Amino acid sequence: NASMFDTYYKQKDFAGAYDPWLQVYENCPTANRAIYTYGEKILDWKIANESDPIKKQALIEKSIELYDKWMKYKVDNTYPKGRILGRKACTYITYNEATKIIAYDWLKESIEEQGNKSEINPLQQFVIVSYEKYKADKSFAVQFINDYLMATEIADEKAKNPNEKNKAAYAQVKANADALFLASGVADCATLDTIFNTKVDENSTNVDYLNSILTCYRRLRCNESPVFFKASEFAHKISPSEESANGCAKMYY
Repeated sequence: NASMFDTYYKQKDFAGAYDPWLQVYENCPTANRAIYTYGEKILDWKIANESDPIKKQALIEKSIELYDKWMKYKVDNTYPKGRILGRKACTYITYNEATKIIAYDWLKESIEEQGNKSEINPLQQFVIVSYEKYKADKSFAVQFINDYLMATEIADEKAKNPNEKNKAAYAQVKANADALFLASGVADCATLDTIFNTKVDENSTNVDYLNSILTCYRRLRCNESPVFFKASEFAHKISPSEESANGCAKMYY
């Protein structure tokens, strides 16, 4: 069966591949990685060509289950947990647009684990789903800002890498994220001050948090804010850096 589904798949005969693939998937889940890498596309084809809504839903559930089994049985250096989790999230969103917020935790874990190895689709969906959570709950604003900054920093670095073959796609991810962030209303300096004013005081000895605030304000060009100045002073007392010194200099000027 493993040989059969491999042959059918390479001929792009997904109809012929499905039954032997299913036998291997259900009975020999550790046989090889192709069970999962090929299985993604075989199930996508099967779902797209299923007209019975009950059978279609069962296939959708199986497509999500595939990633859980993949993480259980076939994690490796090429497909670590973070990469598989990102794909699981994107597949879930494809078939469950109305409840895509559920995929947030999977996307966050994926991006945090993968970092600069993050794939294009999970990176883009991460910002979109984070924004959806912010729309549903305005207290999520700080996390949404942090998510946006993390995703766009990765996308920007990938887009500027001369050896990255998908430079243009990562540049588009950043452009889309920037547009969404600007449209969200969080990108206003006064709004940032409202969000971070008390949090800077609460984290006055947490240099990592303070530096993340400084980066956020600098990237949004809100570097004449009293909150930015306060964060610069706190950060400079703990661990002086070019950025904290520059913030202090702007304040004194």
